[in-house]
Amino acid sequence: MLHAALADGSAPAIALYSSDDLTHWKPEQPLLVLPKTSSGDCPHLFEMNNRWYLLSAEHHYTSSENPLGPFAVTMRTFDTGDLFVPKTMFDGKRRILFGWIGHREENRDEGKPLWGGVLSMPREMFTDTEGNLCQRPVQEVVNVFDRTVLNRPGGPISSQMLNVPEDFMLHCEIQSASNQGKMVLRFRQTASDEESGYHLKIDLGNNTVDLGGARFQYQQVVGLNESNPVSVDLFVMGSVCECFVENSYCFTMRIYNFPHGGVSFPEIDPGVEIRNFQVKTLE
Repeated sequence: MLHAALADGSAPAIALYSSDDLTHWKPEQPLLVLPKTSSGDCPHLFEMNNRWYLLSAEHHYTSSENPLGPFAVTMRTFDTGDLFVPKTMFDGKRRILFGWIGHREENRDEGKPLWGGVLSMPREMFTDTEGNLCQRPVQEVVNVFDRTVLNRPGGPISSQMLNVPEDFMLHCEIQSASNQGKMVLRFRQTASDEESGYHLKIDLGNNTVDLGGARFQYQQVVGLNESNPVSVDLFVMGSVCECFVENSYCFTMRIYNFPHGGVSFPEIDPGVEIRNFQVKTLE
């Protein structure tokens, strides 16, 4: 299986070759022919829950009941932001994903994307009840953050900036009796500039999550369980931020311009509560 094009060059495709001896290969019908505006770069195929998932470069996928297809041309996303070329492995119990997070020129948020990069943290892939791909942090990574620096079960004081280490894991839960309202979390914020750093915005009414900074913003519509608080797990390590909402929806972002700073909640709408706020770091 490889990224290719039709013989006449009319469209990109995910090609398939077969072999009986791993030396002589025979071309088969493509697994998927894509629109000219799409890319099937770095394809990756695996089975989960009796369904086959076909990943392409970036963080797009399609699926089929059969490993040979047919696969839907329209692809969905399982991540939002700067994750590219994801690959997975099976450890006997879990499907674990790693991806590439690219460098930017001069180590600046506004820098031109470069070919170098770092690996994402390992994530556990799973499917929801409708067969959509989801991600959550593997427990081994969570366990590494074993020193608690902030623990406020009742939530932080709105707009108060809290000092945190450069590398941390932040957990909180967002509750709204009306299932409406917005919350804004800022991180890597400097004391002298309320607009510095980066933001995580959650709109409970529109089911949207935004992660971004002054130079970029990534948004995703997510499915939120109206009967339960919305959970947030934010991992900030060096120049990489990886955020999980509802232990299912993942955002990946490169963060260069602000290497350190505090966290705050500059916007919490009336009726919205932040609970079980906790920040941990590595011992």
